[in-house]
Amino acid sequence: MLARADPGPLRLTFDGRPIAAREGDSVASALLAAGIQVTRRTPRGGVARGPYCMMGACFECLAEVDGVSNVQTCMTPVRDGMVVTSQVGARALVLSPSLAEGGQDERASQQGAARDGRVEPGHDGKARRGGGAWRGDEGLGGGPDVP
Repeated sequence: MLARADPGPLRLTFDGRPIAAREGDSVASALLAAGIQVTRRTPRGGVARGPYCMMGACFECLAEVDGVSNVQTCMTPVRDGMVVTSQVGARALVLSPSLAEGGQDERASQQGAARDGRVEPGHDGKARRGGGAWRGDEGLGGGPDVP
């Protein structure tokens, strides 16, 4: 376990427990230094999850920070007085501004094409049902070419 001789002057709470932290710490690093390894539980089965990659890629460290859920604690700097609570489940869908205004992203367009049976070219230029590349393009099994 990670241990510090001088835990630091900043204070936050995690599920009501006081935690000491240093200036420049992420919330996740402060929690790990305090011996806390679990920041959330999965919705199915309640499996414990906590900081893993420490660089914002895996989303395992999600928690509620100052009333905002789905916060990546590994990417959030500690502030004195923060209130952090564990959460159940993973991140919820957050729409990009273009999607919130009724637009579509490329993936949604491809999924719509697949659902509607439209034919669009794959990345190799061959016509494919449903748009986008089939897994077969990578040799992993795939879908039929369109005549």
